[in-house]
Amino acid sequence: LLGQAIAAQGNFEEGKKHLDDVIDQTKDRTLKALAMLGRADCNLALKKWGLASRQYHWLETMCRDVKAIAQDELLFKLGMATKQAGFPETADYWFNQVIELYATSPFAEKAKQQNTKYNPTEPGKQPLVYSLEVASYSNQKKAESEAEILRAKEYRGVRVIATTRNGMPNYEIHIGQYNNKT
Repeated sequence: LLGQAIAAQGNFEEGKKHLDDVIDQTKDRTLKALAMLGRADCNLALKKWGLASRQYHWLETMCRDVKAIAQDELLFKLGMATKQAGFPETADYWFNQVIELYATSPFAEKAKQQNTKYNPTEPGKQPLVYSLEVASYSNQKKAESEAEILRAKEYRGVRVIATTRNGMPNYEIHIGQYNNKT
């Protein structure tokens, strides 16, 4: 706790020293994992991207079963560290993991904001996302009414998309935004 408190005040090097002491001295696996996470957070704050990335990855691999570590947050931070280290494809992999495994987590929304599939860096390129078409109507008011029913049932990402089929106006109801067809 002392190491985390010192780091929270912006003294990351001093915080790391206290966290390293815990890592070296404790036999408790949960405390060791939490101290390692704190140390990786310090390295991320110190802009030591490669080191933070390796530390987060080690935690992701070796401490998946430690319940005290929020896996969605860990995977998101791993994505951020790899992105800052200059590996955008690897970062997108970790952001996709957060989005797919923890869709309702606040870190899933943050991961979408960082993922290049959802936010392409090339000018004019549209995000590559998939949605599920659940209904199609020729009447826009009927489509909007049905979409409102789905929203009331708390489906996420309900949209009405105007299209044309056989030269006639058509209104498709889509739900969700997914980064792969599966």
